[in-house]
Amino acid sequence: MSHEIVYSQKWNFDLEEPIGLYKSIDDIKLDASFFKAYYLSDTDQRLIEKLEHNTRRRFKHKLIESFLYSYDKNHLITRECREKSGSLRWRNTYIYNERQELEKCETLSFNPGHKKLELLNYSLFYHDNQGRKNLRKILSPKGELVSYEVFHYDEKNRLSKKEMFNKENEKIFAEAYQYSETDKLMLINYFDDQGNFERVLRVDK
Repeated sequence: MSHEIVYSQKWNFDLEEPIGLYKSIDDIKLDASFFKAYYLSDTDQRLIEKLEHNTRRRFKHKLIESFLYSYDKNHLITRECREKSGSLRWRNTYIYNERQELEKCETLSFNPGHKKLELLNYSLFYHDNQGRKNLRKILSPKGELVSYEVFHYDEKNRLSKKEMFNKENEKIFAEAYQYSETDKLMLINYFDDQGNFERVLRVDK
């Protein structure tokens, strides 16, 4: 199976999007960290199979950590984070409902002492009548609410804003998304808990 390889400055794990694309490995400065994404090119959807977080060196790049993805009928089933040695750090497991909407995500952390995966937290996802994800609740292993996210959409059915709140309903931060005329995500604007603008990140595709 062939792959498409993409280099980027950062990675948005919520959207699985590269932030700040490099044209080639030669554009990355020495000692700078970067992400190298391997996309499966033999599928009808653009699916990422592996993501490496590296530091560029002159002769051999230094691996910081890697992420492995697995799918079932183009649905993401697991995402694993591994140490540079290859040992497992944590795993996300995704569960879908009968409408093929994401319903639950479990985050399992590897405990070296017990040599097993232990539930760190889990998320429950809710959708509107158009099938769009509009709420995510993050809960502790005991089922206690830790925080939650609210998702907003524009008139073109694109994700326009995401807000994070703690269990006391106090806003933690917000992200606003800007798109090109061809509906490609271009910018992510970040705001603090008071709604003040903090920074912007460009998403190149």
